[in-house]
Amino acid sequence: MFHNLGMLLKSKSSLVSLGICFYFILGLILGCQTNPSPTNSSIEKIQPQNKLTYQNPQLGLSFAYPQGYQVEEFEQRVAVWKDADYQNKQDFVESTPLVISIRENSENLSPMEWVERRVFPIEGEVTQKLVASSEAVDFQWTGMWFYRSIIVFHRQRNQLIMITLDQEMTDYQAVFDEIVATLELL
Repeated sequence: MFHNLGMLLKSKSSLVSLGICFYFILGLILGCQTNPSPTNSSIEKIQPQNKLTYQNPQLGLSFAYPQGYQVEEFEQRVAVWKDADYQNKQDFVESTPLVISIRENSENLSPMEWVERRVFPIEGEVTQKLVASSEAVDFQWTGMWFYRSIIVFHRQRNQLIMITLDQEMTDYQAVFDEIVATLELL
């Protein structure tokens, strides 16, 4: 065995290959030691650089959204706009591409019961799901345009949070999905 190793070391190309392998393995070993795994607390603190967080304790919610978008606040409603659309929002007729609104729930209805009592012209099925660890429904409906809404029950405030997307505004779909995925109830 040592005889074969000696012949291997005599060849220049073999020496170069062996050296490259040595540095590669050394790099892997050192790289693993200098980059420890993040702890749970450090994972929670990491925020992607292209994400912003909207938080409103009065409305009882928080969510992430990407840079290049703006949040416009009203009394019980929040609109999310692409920067370019916000600059030209007067061109939007009676509709905002993406809206989060707070609905009072004095009758203490579940999201499903609330939708059933409304006169939404629903297209397809109403699907129950969990959003922000809370009871929610997902459905599509028509009005002036074709919409998708997710209604989340905010049990602590006895309110319903309605996240609505104008489905013709397809470039807002990813932002809608991100808001739903990152929604926190305060």
